[in-house]
Amino acid sequence: MGLAALTVLSTGLFIALSTVTPDGRMTGGGAAFVSGGNAVNPDGTRVTHGFQLQCNVNVVPNNLQVNWGPGERFHLESITSSVCTSQPPPDNCFAAPPDAPFFTHLGSGVGRYNGIPGYTVSWALTDCGEPGTQDVAEIHVRNLEGNLVLELRPALLAAGNHQAHKPNEGVAE
Repeated sequence: MGLAALTVLSTGLFIALSTVTPDGRMTGGGAAFVSGGNAVNPDGTRVTHGFQLQCNVNVVPNNLQVNWGPGERFHLESITSSVCTSQPPPDNCFAAPPDAPFFTHLGSGVGRYNGIPGYTVSWALTDCGEPGTQDVAEIHVRNLEGNLVLELRPALLAAGNHQAHKPNEGVAE
């Protein structure tokens, strides 16, 4: 059963979701490039990420590692919000195979940036099918004052793959 939801990706950015999936998880990672001319990270900055994220914030494990630039890194320590939705951003997005009940994982959390705790992260990770060339990553990391240290606006993966999983898929009982 789908639920209506409103989630906050970052300060001032709200997304209304038509269908929310309370179970499942997303795994994967890859590389994408900053574009669009932001003041934080120059165009062409390579951003890599790897993750395992649950749709339910109370289910573990939840891991996210992000690396960019010359030695910049963020490691998620705790997840604070998590929503999976079947409403993908692009019109040509199909998550099968496998046949998962959602396309996009939206979330936020707290972690360490270059070893310093207390930084926040928000993300939207989308699985648009195989082989991952249409998958999308959006990641924002903020410092203790709320200023961006990483701004990866929605970007197609240049390498890698995001994989949406239905509940209990690939989990040992």
